[in-house]
Amino acid sequence: MMNAIRMDPLFKLVIILYTISLPVGMIKIFHLNRLSSLYINFLYISMLLLSAIFVYKCLKLKKINLDILSIFLIFIFIYGLIMGMIMQNDLNDVFIDSGRILFVFLAYLYFFNRRFQEHELDDFMRYLSISLLIVYSLVIAFSYVYAIPKGMIGYFSIASQRLILPLIYFYKKNPKLSALSFVLILFSGKRGVVVSVLIMAGILFVIQLNRFRFRKQFINIMIGIVILSILLLTLIKTGIIDVNILLNRWEYLNPWSEKFDLRIASSGRVEELIGVFTSMKEDDISYLLGAGNGYSYRFDYIVGSEVFSYENYRNAHISMINFFMLYGILNAIIFYSLILSNYKKKYLYGLKRKIKVDSLFNISLLVSFGLFVYTFFVYELFQEALIWIFLAAVNKQYVEMKKSERK
Repeated sequence: MMNAIRMDPLFKLVIILYTISLPVGMIKIFHLNRLSSLYINFLYISMLLLSAIFVYKCLKLKKINLDILSIFLIFIFIYGLIMGMIMQNDLNDVFIDSGRILFVFLAYLYFFNRRFQEHELDDFMRYLSISLLIVYSLVIAFSYVYAIPKGMIGYFSIASQRLILPLIYFYKKNPKLSALSFVLILFSGKRGVVVSVLIMAGILFVIQLNRFRFRKQFINIMIGIVILSILLLTLIKTGIIDVNILLNRWEYLNPWSEKFDLRIASSGRVEELIGVFTSMKEDDISYLLGAGNGYSYRFDYIVGSEVFSYENYRNAHISMINFFMLYGILNAIIFYSLILSNYKKKYLYGLKRKIKVDSLFNISLLVSFGLFVYTFFVYELFQEALIWIFLAAVNKQYVEMKKSERK
């Protein structure tokens, strides 16, 4: 089918790799240790393949423009590589971390400089959205209907952040598919993605409010609350959602509860933070300059009366902490200031110009930002290429619109 689609071959390859990645990722979910190397190799081969193609595509461009983000990304690539070697981190890990940054830099650089026809970007979003919905529906349905009842999975949780794309893309174009995306996210078991979606809902509300009457938006919100309430009640009634588990989780989060324990509530993230800061205390300069690419640390994960010790542990779940650990507080402040101000600037521009919520500009902006928000819960900042692809698309469209305004 995709042969008949007028689309950059690179777009087609990205769609194919993203479609395959979830079934391959089931190896990790089902704890198939014998095949774990297949999953790891697929990730690295995909990254190397795309990086090579990005280099080839960039070399074919007549002119390459660099913006402040692309300059800072290449700076972090060089800085992290040099610091990793100075700190004598494991060279294999140094090159892996450096390769990830180079990958997202090349992705951003190409999509920021490539002149796309509007239908190309729209086709890419549409067919990737459809592919993601199909594969996630099949995997999640299989898990709940067969794998979980058979005891193949103890705790089901599948990375569903990419479903933010069909959720936003089909919001106006096909609300039923957008609703399906949200249902799949709920069934995926990823709390961080749900938080990202709630933030997106707030942003969408402001954009819509800027264009239409509040009454219409209030009605839509009420309908959404009713549908969500019915869905949650159905999930609770069927036993898919255990109310007792939710109440226990709240007890761990509630500071006034006797069970209050952030270590349990955060699923080990607090221990990771303790491990990061404890290891960096040994060398005060690390706070300022970072420990470089390939850095590893030790932390203890306490479950009840048992203590699990992890040696040479790499990457904290929270991307911002991980960035601080590798590149230091100064670079972390600069980077997050740059990227957040970039999102803010484009968002306010869209509001001022009253750009439609279903425009490619706003879709790219919301998808990139939604995926970026998710990085505050997991280590995805330099692993999820869609953050940078759609951020580059937003910035490219912004540059083109500003040029047209000057004419």
